[in-house]
Amino acid sequence: MNKLILTRRDIEFFKYLHAVKVATIRQANRDVFKRNHKTCYLRLRKFLKRKFLTVTNTDWKVDRSFTLSLTNKGMKIITSNMRSLVDGKRFKSNSIDHDLKLVDVRKVLISKNIVKEYYCENQIQTYGIFNSDDELARFKRMRVDALLGVQAQGKAKIYIPLELEISVKSTADYQKKMREIYYYKDLKYLFYVCFDTSSLNKLKKIEQEFATNQTKKILYVTYDELLASSDAVTFTNQDNQSFKVI
Repeated sequence: MNKLILTRRDIEFFKYLHAVKVATIRQANRDVFKRNHKTCYLRLRKFLKRKFLTVTNTDWKVDRSFTLSLTNKGMKIITSNMRSLVDGKRFKSNSIDHDLKLVDVRKVLISKNIVKEYYCENQIQTYGIFNSDDELARFKRMRVDALLGVQAQGKAKIYIPLELEISVKSTADYQKKMREIYYYKDLKYLFYVCFDTSSLNKLKKIEQEFATNQTKKILYVTYDELLASSDAVTFTNQDNQSFKVI
C-alpha cells in the first residue's frame, strides 16, 4: 500500500472528527472538505481503507449518509499533530443521534459573528487548556456538551456552556444539573437546546425550584428553532429575557 500523504485539510478533518466524536459523510463534506460529495467520498474511502476511520451504525435521523468515527490508529494522527495540546484521550459517542445533532448545532452557532470560540465536549475533556485555566476548568467538571466564547462589539468576552437535550430525563438527573448550574454564582448564562417541548417544560419547572428570587440563568431554544434561524438564534429565559446570538 502506497504511503498516504496527509494534506492540511486532512489534518483539519481528523481534528474535527476528534472534536465532534461522530459525523456523517455529508456533515464532514459540508464542514471540512467543502467540495462536491464525490471528492469527499473518495478521500474518506482512503482513510477507511487504512483503518483511520470506522463506520458506525446509525438510524439515519440526521441525514442519509454513513456515520464516521476515529479509530485508535486515527487518534494517533491527532496526538502527533497536536503534541502537548491534547492529552491523547478521546471519548466515544454514547448517543450517536445526540452527537450528530450537536454537529448541526455547532454549524449554526460558529457561523455567528459574536461566537469567537466554540469547543465540543471532546475538546473540553481532552485539551490541556481546560486543566490549566481555572475559568475553563469548571466547564470540564460540569461535563457540558459544548462551550461558546461570546463577545459582542465593545464588550468583554464571556463563556457560555451549552447543553442539548433530545429526550426527557428523570427528575433526579435534572435536579443534579440545576444544582451544579446554580452552584457557580458567577455563571450568568447556560444555553439549553431542547428537542421537544416535554423536556423543555420539565427543565423549566425544575429550574424554578432552584432559581427562587433570582434571575433565571438558563436560556432556552428548541432544536428546530435553532436550525431554522437565519440572522440570529434567540435564546430566552423564563423571565422573558432574551440573548441573541448574531
